[in-house]
Amino acid sequence: YVYEIIEKLGLENVALIGNSLGAQVALHIAAQEHERIQHLVLSGPSAVETTHSTGLKIRSTRLNADSITEIAGTLFHNIKHFQQETLELLAQKFDETKHTSNRPRVRGFIRTADNGFKDTVAAYATEVHQRCLIIAGEQDAVCPGAWDQIKKLVTHAKMHIIPECGHVPQMEQAKEFNRLVLNFLQE
Repeated sequence: YVYEIIEKLGLENVALIGNSLGAQVALHIAAQEHERIQHLVLSGPSAVETTHSTGLKIRSTRLNADSITEIAGTLFHNIKHFQQETLELLAQKFDETKHTSNRPRVRGFIRTADNGFKDTVAAYATEVHQRCLIIAGEQDAVCPGAWDQIKKLVTHAKMHIIPECGHVPQMEQAKEFNRLVLNFLQE
């Protein structure tokens, strides 16, 4: 749907920025639609190979405040970046999934994540010719080393590894992430 929106709005010179599974989606779109996509920023990219970290075991985890905190500990190098209000909101939202009417949405989310891990960007990453920046957290426990594998496939990409950072650099090191993206887009 992302490319359909770009096309419907008539956008040109688009910069796609995606984190984790979103980076995989951005790569896929850039590989297919060369003319409208000009810049690509991949943050905490995932799914280069068909195997993935056991860091996020959403399917087998009973979701509550404790398990959400554990998941956040996998996403962030320093859990202090995961605010208490966010934890409480997520716990409330996941608690709502106990209601039958919400179960299809939760199953859909889990199915999407599972399918993302089955897809491998190796099949199309070499078709990416747009300017590309890869930003990854040095302590990414969700998809460790995926950035290195993508850099081997998208050889012209610039890469920046942020120290003391996990899987979500745009949240955990927002100032550095924004500085890197803005500099890249202005080059």
